Amino acid sequence: MSQRGETNRLVYEADLLLRIDSVPDDALVARTRALEEGAALLLEQALVSLLVEIDDSTVWQSGQWRGQLMASTIQRAELIQLAELLRRPDSWLSLLLDECAAVVPAGRAATPAAGEVMIATTRLSRREVLTQAVIEFKALAAALRHTNEEW
Repeated sequence: MSQRGETNRLVYEADLLLRIDSVPDDALVARTRALEEGAALLLEQALVSLLVEIDDSTVWQSGQWRGQLMASTIQRAELIQLAELLRRPDSWLSLLLDECAAVVPAGRAATPAAGEVMIATTRLSRREVLTQAVIEFKALAAALRHTNEEW
């Protein structure tokens, strides 16, 4: 499969997970969390795949790609655009990566602590953040591919 095909497959699978409706039952919370966490991690993998697709001369390492992208030595316009999105805490990419970090904090799956209380806020739900990330990712991938192909 081509790198572009791999990127598209990962985004498609994340989108599919987000479209699955959870049936209300005893496992609703766990199933919803599993679907959303799976989608978040697929989107992060898709982002690494997109980095490889755009710049195959760099070895994009799964655990270190953020540091690599934020390095001051980045020269490619497409990568600079992604780095700028990462620097903005309110960008869809930053929100996506916050969700990814919540899934696997320090190498373990995230679970609510016993007695932890969830407080309602105006913050978007995880599903809303991830759904928006899928939409924005698709648009950004198309734009980055277009400028990359021009060169």
